[in-house]
Amino acid sequence: MLSPMNRLFMLLALFSFMGCNLEAAPDPEISQRIVLLADPSFAARQKAAADLRELGMKHREEVEKALIDAYRHSGDPEVQFRSREILTELFASSLGYIGIKYAKREHITSQGEKRWVILINDVQIDSPASKAKLLTGDVILRLNGEVLDAEADTKFPLKIKSIGSGSVVNLLIERNGEEKRVPVTLGIWPRPLSVSEADALFLSKIRSLEPKPIH
Repeated sequence: MLSPMNRLFMLLALFSFMGCNLEAAPDPEISQRIVLLADPSFAARQKAAADLRELGMKHREEVEKALIDAYRHSGDPEVQFRSREILTELFASSLGYIGIKYAKREHITSQGEKRWVILINDVQIDSPASKAKLLTGDVILRLNGEVLDAEADTKFPLKIKSIGSGSVVNLLIERNGEEKRVPVTLGIWPRPLSVSEADALFLSKIRSLEPKPIH
């Protein structure tokens, strides 16, 4: 069982990982829940994890930072496991979703240019694409001003996911020979991730958040 002193040590250690001054430390409510992830009581650990999930929806950045530090520095397998589990859920809830089925193809635009494009084959009901009034047969020429290339079939969905839910993407589409700009507010990725997808997402996010070396 963790003594009060050990709990205090863990809490102070978390503060030190996040910075030396009080402003850099996480909110005490978040820190307290992270300390409880190592509680000997299974019920207390479950409650702390549930609380952190809820706090993460309201204070995502702060909770993610505290959990990442706990995962990296705790040394307690239970804290690391729980931190990774909660982080993966938070990361997944931030993935962008547009809601189309599509195919990559070469296309001659209305301007006579040959380009790689995304051809929309189907628009999911009640999806962000549907709400933006995208239609089957629309041709996506640009995403946020960037032209597509020969790897559009893999790059397009990755960019949508990484841009994130709640963000607005600007599409340049061609419909019936006319170009049109369409803003789309991305939704939340709607399906559970497989184990391999969750692992890949967690590792890529952790790597992307690693401090950059100072030259």
